[in-house]
Amino acid sequence: MPPPGRGPHPYACHRPRPGPGAERWLGLLPSTRLRAEARLGPAEDGGDSAAVLFTRGPPRILAPPSPAQRVAGALRAGLSRACDPLDPDPRGLLPALVDGDTSRLSPDLEQAFLTTDLVHITSVSGSNLSVLMVLLLGAATRSRTPERGGSRPGWACRCG
Repeated sequence: MPPPGRGPHPYACHRPRPGPGAERWLGLLPSTRLRAEARLGPAEDGGDSAAVLFTRGPPRILAPPSPAQRVAGALRAGLSRACDPLDPDPRGLLPALVDGDTSRLSPDLEQAFLTTDLVHITSVSGSNLSVLMVLLLGAATRSRTPERGGSRPGWACRCG
C-alpha cells in the first residue's frame, strides 16, 4: 500500500501533454541520457500522481539509447507504420497488445479497457503475447510439417 497522499504508482511516468516541443519528448527511447530544465509542481487533485514535472524547452541529449533500445524502438516504429492503414481502433489496439504502446488508443477504447478491468492486457500481458508469438512463429519457420515442430499453414491464420 502506498504512503498516504500518494497514488498506487508513485514513480510512474505518464504521457507528456501536447504542447510546444512535445514531439522531442515523445520520440525519446528508454535508456537515453538527457538533461532538461524543469520544475516540480503539485499533482492534480484526485489523480494517481504524486507530482508533475514541468519542462522548459526540449531535452538535451547527453548519450543515445542503448543498442538494444534502438532495435526495440525500430521494431515498435515498424509495427506502428504497419498499422497505419487500419481503422482507428485496430490501429491503436494492435501496438497496445503487442508491446504495450497505448499512445494511439482512442479515449473511448482506453476507457473501455479501464471499465472492464482489462487494462493489464495492454501492458504486461501485451508483452507476454509478443514473446509467445515470437516462440510460435519461430517454431513454425523451423519446418513446414507438424511432425518436425512446425505448424500447419492454416493454423496461424485461424489464430489471428
